[in-house]
Amino acid sequence: MLNATDIARPLQDGLQSGAGALRGRWDQLFAGQLSPDEFRQLSAETRDFLGTVDANSRATNAQLMEIMMAQDFQDLTGQVIKRVVELAQTLESQLLQVLLETAPPNLKFEHKINLMNGPVIDGKRPDVVTTQAQVDDLLESLGF
Repeated sequence: MLNATDIARPLQDGLQSGAGALRGRWDQLFAGQLSPDEFRQLSAETRDFLGTVDANSRATNAQLMEIMMAQDFQDLTGQVIKRVVELAQTLESQLLQVLLETAPPNLKFEHKINLMNGPVIDGKRPDVVTTQAQVDDLLESLGF
């Protein structure tokens, strides 16, 4: 996509600068500042510029199509990856359920949900903080 942008950008910059220059010359014409010969030259330059606009518009359109196709490919790839991940998660869940249902009775255990889960703290060790005051002191010593 970046290559297409690198190609299209100078085309658009050229059109912009050319249009600005021609507009300035046409403004001079309408202000009565150009001679008939300069008007003929301006007409020829305008005709040439219109040919450039046509060619650059086609080239820019081709680059925009390239960007759109690349974006579509990325969208489709992302959708496929998402589906594969969902399938893998479903498969993992189902396999775990099969393993739990077919496990021998001596290996089965009941998992209790306990909201007080956390690390076991040995309050007798000097390098373990067990109170909020100790946490505050530790953070203060670190400069927080």
